[in-house]
Amino acid sequence: MNGSNNGKRHGTYAIYPGSFDPMTTGHLDVIERAAAIFERVLVAVVVNPQKREPLFTLDERKTMLSESIAHLPNVTVSHFRGLLADYIRSEDLDVIVKGLRVVSDFENEMSTALMNRSLSNVDTVFLPSDPQFSLSVQA
Repeated sequence: MNGSNNGKRHGTYAIYPGSFDPMTTGHLDVIERAAAIFERVLVAVVVNPQKREPLFTLDERKTMLSESIAHLPNVTVSHFRGLLADYIRSEDLDVIVKGLRVVSDFENEMSTALMNRSLSNVDTVFLPSDPQFSLSVQA
């Protein structure tokens, strides 16, 4: 794992990137589950100037996330601009966490996961959503 041989820390450090605009209960579910698996989870708000005008400012999104994860001592909130692979290297992170609500999420995330692996040598772990947060229609 990245950083595990540098003598400064032990365990797995994960990043959960997203726009979080708006933050949802489904996002919080993924964060809480990742926090139970990994030693540290960094929730990173992606700043993408090419995307539409956000509903919430960067500071508002960070505040909402910070308040929502206050009960999780191993989770922190940050933000970044640019490539995720570059940010992963700068923060010495070990794994990317992505939540999946429906099968099409996997199809969309797979190519991104492969690209991030080739650029940063970091794998992506997919956490399927709790069914109550799925977008699928239930009969």
